[in-house]
Amino acid sequence: MLKVVLAAQEPRRAVRVEMVKRSLSKRFGVRILEPLANIRRLGKVPSALLRYSTYALQEGLVDCDVLHLFSSPDFIHLLSLLRRVNICYDYRSNYAEKVGLEYRWLGGFAASLEQKLAIRADLLISVNDILASRLKTFTGKKVYIVPNYPSRSFRAKRSRDETLKELEVDGPIALFVGGLTYTYDFNLLIKAASRLKEVWFIIIGSGPLYEYLKKRAPPNMLLLGWKPHNEVADYIQAADVCLAPIRRYTAKPVSNDQDVWKVSEYAAFAKPIVATGLAQSKQYLLVEGVDEFTRGITDALTGRIPKPEPRFWEDYSEPSLYEAYASLKS
Repeated sequence: MLKVVLAAQEPRRAVRVEMVKRSLSKRFGVRILEPLANIRRLGKVPSALLRYSTYALQEGLVDCDVLHLFSSPDFIHLLSLLRRVNICYDYRSNYAEKVGLEYRWLGGFAASLEQKLAIRADLLISVNDILASRLKTFTGKKVYIVPNYPSRSFRAKRSRDETLKELEVDGPIALFVGGLTYTYDFNLLIKAASRLKEVWFIIIGSGPLYEYLKKRAPPNMLLLGWKPHNEVADYIQAADVCLAPIRRYTAKPVSNDQDVWKVSEYAAFAKPIVATGLAQSKQYLLVEGVDEFTRGITDALTGRIPKPEPRFWEDYSEPSLYEAYASLKS
């Protein structure tokens, strides 16, 4: 049986790693390469260097037939360039561009390493068609698209009425689920909530911006904090419109409904979605600025924007993953 090792930074916190493991384990021997070092007390940079170098050494020594490398960051995969095993490069983020915004020299190194890994790889997988096109341009190889779609098991455990009773709200619900980080434009949410006083803005998530939001949230914005993933579906089912106020980092967005987990989870319940900072897609209404964002929410609540098509891992992602690995064996 083919032995596959999945390698990623903090693999147990990456939903994609777990989904890939679940699918590949049906056909192959699969294990996740667990980090031996989790040092964080030495300061940000020294701790990261120690973690990355230790993990790179683990990758260089692990016994396997296929080394499935998840990008972002790619520094941990440096020694894998020298391995004489099949390499699957799973390109899931434009990490080099993001890091280059703060550290230009590091971004350049990261971009060079991305290209080297893609060229060395025996199999290329990407999370969406935009990043896949980028890989194909500089490698000339076929790239298999394995989107971040939820499993069919991602369903509500409670009835909508039970969730509404818990929330104790008496109007339409605009829902945001995600980390409370600078990835999202929370000022946009605050301004929209201040304008749409008849709408309840429910915020699920935790992160460094929690206190910032708590101090500025208008009365119709409820911060529920972190919720277990198996409960999130209950709140999506209860929502009337779902929100993805993502900040744009580059001139041309490289993310869409295929790679943003929360967008695809909203879509699993066919909830209308209002988004910013993403590439165009029929799965959501793409807007810019507070006026368009507010109007988009109002249009969604009155049924004037189309609902997304529910798409699931078992129907799209898993078959594409199997097709990719079949090409590797042939």
